[in-house]
Amino acid sequence: MDANYGGMVFDDTERRQQLQNSRYNGIDYIEVDTTPGETHQRVLRVYFIAPGPGAPAGKVDTLLDDLHDNIDAFEILGGDRVRNIRVVSVTRVEDHLELGVDRPGDFSEYRLRITYGGGTPPDDFPLDLFYREAAFNFKAGCPARFDCRRPSIAPPESEADIFVDYMAKDYDSFRQALVDLLPRLIPDWSERRAADQGMMLLELLAYVGDQLSYYQDAVANEAFIETARQRVSVRRHARLIDYDMHEGLSARTVIHIRMAMGGMVLDAPSGGDRIVRLTTQSQGLKLPHLIPSSREDDALNSAGAVFEIKIKDPDVLRFHEKLNTLTLYNWRNQVAYLPTGATQADISGDFAGASEWQLRPGDLLLLEELVDPYTGESLTADPNRRHLVRLTDVETIEDTFGGPPQATVTRVHWAEEDALPFRIWISNVTDDGIFLEKVSVGRGNLAIADEGRTYGESMSVGKARDDEKRPHGKDEYYPQPPDMVDWKGSKLGERAFRFTLNEGPLAHSIPLDAMIHKPAKALFDDDPRHAQPAVHTIQSYTESTYPDRPRNWRIVPETLLNSDRFAEDVVVETDNLGRAQLRFGTNEYGAIPDDDSVFKVRYRVGSGAQGNIGADKLNYIVLYDDIGAMQNISSVRNPLPAWGGSPPESMAQVKRLAPAAMRRSLKRAVTEDDYARVTELHDRVARAVAQFRWTGSWHTVFIRVDPKGTTGVTPELRADLIRHVSAYTMTGYDLEIIDPIYVPLELSLEICVAPGYFPSEVEQAVLDVLGNRRLPDGRLGFFHPDRFTFGQTLYISRIYAAVEAVTGVTSVAITGLHRQYAAAADAETEANLARGYIEIGEFAVVRLDNDPDFPENGILHLSMLGGNA
Repeated sequence: MDANYGGMVFDDTERRQQLQNSRYNGIDYIEVDTTPGETHQRVLRVYFIAPGPGAPAGKVDTLLDDLHDNIDAFEILGGDRVRNIRVVSVTRVEDHLELGVDRPGDFSEYRLRITYGGGTPPDDFPLDLFYREAAFNFKAGCPARFDCRRPSIAPPESEADIFVDYMAKDYDSFRQALVDLLPRLIPDWSERRAADQGMMLLELLAYVGDQLSYYQDAVANEAFIETARQRVSVRRHARLIDYDMHEGLSARTVIHIRMAMGGMVLDAPSGGDRIVRLTTQSQGLKLPHLIPSSREDDALNSAGAVFEIKIKDPDVLRFHEKLNTLTLYNWRNQVAYLPTGATQADISGDFAGASEWQLRPGDLLLLEELVDPYTGESLTADPNRRHLVRLTDVETIEDTFGGPPQATVTRVHWAEEDALPFRIWISNVTDDGIFLEKVSVGRGNLAIADEGRTYGESMSVGKARDDEKRPHGKDEYYPQPPDMVDWKGSKLGERAFRFTLNEGPLAHSIPLDAMIHKPAKALFDDDPRHAQPAVHTIQSYTESTYPDRPRNWRIVPETLLNSDRFAEDVVVETDNLGRAQLRFGTNEYGAIPDDDSVFKVRYRVGSGAQGNIGADKLNYIVLYDDIGAMQNISSVRNPLPAWGGSPPESMAQVKRLAPAAMRRSLKRAVTEDDYARVTELHDRVARAVAQFRWTGSWHTVFIRVDPKGTTGVTPELRADLIRHVSAYTMTGYDLEIIDPIYVPLELSLEICVAPGYFPSEVEQAVLDVLGNRRLPDGRLGFFHPDRFTFGQTLYISRIYAAVEAVTGVTSVAITGLHRQYAAAADAETEANLARGYIEIGEFAVVRLDNDPDFPENGILHLSMLGGNA
């Protein structure tokens, strides 16, 4: 049989057999008394696992005697309509216990747990932690048409859709997209030579795609011709109508640092930062994977891509050899996996202690498939089965079975936003009976790296010192005076000062500071409009302040109009070549630099889609001599493909999009439609509609909200929505957030089952497809809350299509479809079938939960014909 414990689904046959021959015991199953009368659904018969031939004598009798008449040792959890059911009596009857309860429960699943007086049983109490509780249903005696056998522990998952890169716009990107698609469509085709006939056809398709893409851009651009040809000018024109022109985004990836021995802490010097560089394979240059600092320039100049880990004070990165590979704990079962949507996992060992290197909330954890869960081959392991999460809680628990010694397990949790998008196998048994223990593992020792290369550049006011510009990788970035500058610059007066950096294109990236306490999903934000220029520091000196008293200039977005005359602010703009231009103030909006100033600027260069390298391509790291612990590194790699790399927004795009953008971005709420649209800007709202009502002394805006993933607006969401919408509202208008008007339906179907199929199994499949929950393979049920919203018409053809797609269904007929509790149900059904759809009011939402505990939320009737008896 399959079981669920700690968020993990598995087959517990192996553990059950071991338990029978040990001194430990646990709940086997629970029966509910269905005898008519006073005891009906008020008596639970609890049976314990029968002892095996190797078990101690009297094993079950001892446990029954200990629990006899001990009502504090039991608690009943769960329930939808009936909750907090209490155990009022415990009596031993031969080989089982009879528990009296104060009232029967509802149709939902309950769990009986042995709490031993409200706490954890002591070590000498022979009760297994795994079997201390069991599920049961008070309505188990009610008539049932379905097979009680549980379905397969691992139902097949739906195949992932083929990824289509809609950003491919030129020959190279089209060709790369086709090359990436080939292994999916034709796994045996590995030929990549240019002379190959298949590659010739592929490149021909890429050429045609390039011509079509150019044709599309040319036609669009011809419709919006403007005079501006400089990027800075186009940016400023767009800014006047609140359109932010983006400068692209640097690729980002996750780095796994494997330690050979001991640990390492990477931190930044006080008040500064530290940069660690990694590269892809060097082109034509043979270098070890661990590059000595003496050969850094050779490696970086010949590398295909350079990534950097930037540690800014007071950031600290911790690495340790014990975090290289974390074994996922299967609770001594052979078949176990983490299901889709899981938000926790168990790791074998203690990794939640007080040591500096151990796991703690906020750490990143990667779950990675090592071998094929069905064949055990590492070569066929799915590289897409790798998922990054950020831990929210780390705790240690003990598996008391099998001790001493007891198994120490570390349970880690992550946020719902990081829930697994696919199944992660922990262990499995192949068709040949081979036990695969470490199908997937966890990886610690993770860091985030951004694509690009940092340069240090010195410049005097009025003259750039090109001969002093050089890339940096250590702590000494610039030469010292008098070699650096002669301190003879220009007098600035009261005019704005600006200068252009020599290297480009300037990198732009989304700051990591705001993501430290957010789920790992936030790291995958690839919206370039959220990016900031990667200018690390801008410092200016005069001859009297060098080197201890610099002026530290702060980058502000887009404009200096919000800066006062003392603010040391600077705006970063890019020219047509992607080089950064630094624009300072005028002593009215932003301060002006001192006369005869010398600037030291550190900035990162590199952005665009070329940084989106594949997984396991970043294998070289520069070992800096001043970080001695780096010598303990064994290897590095990027287990996930780099993401987010995108080029700057072209001038043609801005000219085409900016004039209409001001109409798309809503800045205020005046009309009813405005209130609905600003409410929908909230990330937890699927749809909203608004109404104005005069409530006696003022207007009130009533906003009906259809939340994502659920049917009700929680108090927390309601308060958050009021704060959100209040930023757009007019003075004198009150806000009320209310639930939608749900229209429960009553649907009756007559289904013909194909020969060779059991009607009960087909009926269960139809109930799942027409349900309101997420299916095990990740699909949404037909009546899931996210499938319907305000005023959405329910077309009968969609019901037919959903049911007829179920395996074993030959035909289906709708015999009843009307609003629940309709006065003339037959007449309404006839009208709906004649129209082919059900009309829903503007503020109403279709609902059919088919929940026996809440029949008022819609009912589904199925009549099964044919099939095997």
